[in-house]
Amino acid sequence: MTKDEESLSYVAQVTPTLQILMLDVNGAKTPGFVSQNTFYWVEKQLKEAAKEGSRILTVSHQNVLPHNSVFTNGFMIENGDVLKSIYEKYGVICNLSGHMHIQHIEENGSGLTEIVTSSLAVSPNQYGVLRLAENQADYHTEQTDVSAYARKNGLADPNLLEFEDYSREFFRENSLRQTKGELEHCERQNEMSEFFAEVNTNYFAGRLDQINRENPWISEWKQNQGFAETYLRSILEEEPKDHTKGRFAF
Repeated sequence: MTKDEESLSYVAQVTPTLQILMLDVNGAKTPGFVSQNTFYWVEKQLKEAAKEGSRILTVSHQNVLPHNSVFTNGFMIENGDVLKSIYEKYGVICNLSGHMHIQHIEENGSGLTEIVTSSLAVSPNQYGVLRLAENQADYHTEQTDVSAYARKNGLADPNLLEFEDYSREFFRENSLRQTKGELEHCERQNEMSEFFAEVNTNYFAGRLDQINRENPWISEWKQNQGFAETYLRSILEEEPKDHTKGRFAF
């Protein structure tokens, strides 16, 4: 394993032809930034890997590419454009990040793919599976089966035995709370809140293709101002695709 002297970044050799570069961008002195020395270190690792015939998969907490127009400040690496250019130059397999907690795949058209992976703590409590072939990557999500674990171990907590329903309802209730204060003046605030919760649930799950973009409550939401409306609009502006799976060359 090779470590960066200026951060907690490191490179691990997973197989003779695969390395993982874990990039630390949350140092106490420069949170959200990559220092110049760490940039030098990153490029050196990528250059040496290329010489050795190894491919590199990169990982960072914040994302390199924009995934949502609302969540940029604090969610993207502040000087990530330099990092993006380095990753493109050396053809990294992809970058994995997770700060946003949503499931989302973005390609920038210049050879870089980034996968924002779901949080296990958020419904639908899924994780990502990445399979690598010679020059191709296949990605899909799989859902944790907490209920099966609970039954196998004789646990009696009904929330664990029916965990999928419990987790989904917990997320829905939190989504509904996000609309309070913005819809107090609306006659059909319950219906509008339910629509917001439905969209938010699908968005975090990576299923933009399951959002009903013809829903009549969309026009009602456009009459409002506030964070929930801005956030909802940013989701509806995206292409209706399934972000839980993808295949890309590298």
